[in-house]
Amino acid sequence: MKDDMDSRIEVFIPVYNGEDYIAETIESVLNQSAVGIALTVVDNCSTDKTQEIISRYIAQGVRYIRHETNIGGNRNHNYCLDIAEAEFIKLLSADDVLLPGIIEAQVNALQANQNCGLATCDYLVTNENLLEISTVTNISGLTRGVDAIKICANKIANLIGNPSAVMLRKRMLGNIRFDKDFKWHADLRLFCDVLRHSDMVNVDVNGFLYRRHDLTDSELGCPVSVRIHDEVLFIRENAGISPIPRLRMLKRYRFKYIKQLLNPIV
Repeated sequence: MKDDMDSRIEVFIPVYNGEDYIAETIESVLNQSAVGIALTVVDNCSTDKTQEIISRYIAQGVRYIRHETNIGGNRNHNYCLDIAEAEFIKLLSADDVLLPGIIEAQVNALQANQNCGLATCDYLVTNENLLEISTVTNISGLTRGVDAIKICANKIANLIGNPSAVMLRKRMLGNIRFDKDFKWHADLRLFCDVLRHSDMVNVDVNGFLYRRHDLTDSELGCPVSVRIHDEVLFIRENAGISPIPRLRMLKRYRFKYIKQLLNPIV
């Protein structure tokens, strides 16, 4: 690990009240094989023992930043992107666990494909104790950005990856940031904005453990109304007049929300 900003790889862990899992997340970064990783934990004014736990890793080169007030999830993610200086950037959720070698694999993939704005991976979904539930497979191999966006829009699904899955190339990211008005598809929208002028590559291995529990942001902040809002706008922006994704949405929600689904689109 390095604590200087000359490192070519920066991993950011945005966290709020992550005392239950943050240690495992940090250690999964410290145990990576890649050389030149700078790890920063950005604490969104936690009220639990998060700060105390992170302090144990300062001597190992982990940088700790704490906001004086809670600025919200998307703004905290954007803060991480704002201060990033390295060539390659990964945002890692504070309850996920990287699998060995994934950072090195993604850096190698980006170096081999200079037109790619991001590298993604597949991942294992687990319960809170990291016991495997299922596997998520994202769009495979090297894919044109515009094609990846079409695939996601037609299937109304994030097949690019969540933040923990993705490594971003700074020069392709530019000033693109998370939209504060979106929750369910905030990450997908950011990745699609990057892919409008670049391509993507999947290293096609399971890169991390995606921990599901009752306190995740998607469980706490994304009820059906929020999901419908984000999905409808994503379709409108990226699927054109194709009826396929709209029909998929009606089936997905069992025709319970026909008015909400159709009115914003008409």
